[in-house]
Amino acid sequence: MAVLRFIKNWMLPLAMLTGAIAYPLVSYISFLTPYLIFTMLLLTFCKLSPREMHIRRAHIWLLLIQLIGCLVVYGLVYLIHPVVAQGALICVLAPTATAAAVITGMLGCNVAFLASYVLLCNLGVAVVAPFLFSLLGTHSEMPFIESFLYICRQVVPLLILPLICAWFMMYFLPRVHERLLRIHQLAFYL
Repeated sequence: MAVLRFIKNWMLPLAMLTGAIAYPLVSYISFLTPYLIFTMLLLTFCKLSPREMHIRRAHIWLLLIQLIGCLVVYGLVYLIHPVVAQGALICVLAPTATAAAVITGMLGCNVAFLASYVLLCNLGVAVVAPFLFSLLGTHSEMPFIESFLYICRQVVPLLILPLICAWFMMYFLPRVHERLLRIHQLAFYL
């Protein structure tokens, strides 16, 4: 029991250390990453009901802070170095990590609030990023719709599809959904 508690308490640093040490070996199975992210989110989203998912005023404010903040950071850092400014813009513009919903659940916080924001943020970035990149001169040769669809091809399978699958199972495969609910803690370990 003490060993399990130790592993649970130290799982994140142990996983980071293992990843750093075993990278040459683990890199061969990196193609599994999208499947692991999908599974993590599916297990987490099984705890959510469609009734819990709402866009709140706080979500809009957070998204506006992110979008305006990336432009402010870009403008300030551009005075120092244009390439570094582009990197800073991407750091602020980048959507919330999909694993944030898993960690939020582990901490006992409101998963529905964060899941709603993750979805809104990813869709917002999918719309805004092509405009920003074309305005700033990076990837200006790629048309907006092509850039938007490229981002959506990355976001939909990893973010929206697990949510749809979780809700589908909730209504049409309740036994499977119930089993997944029992092992939702596995998402953290993935």
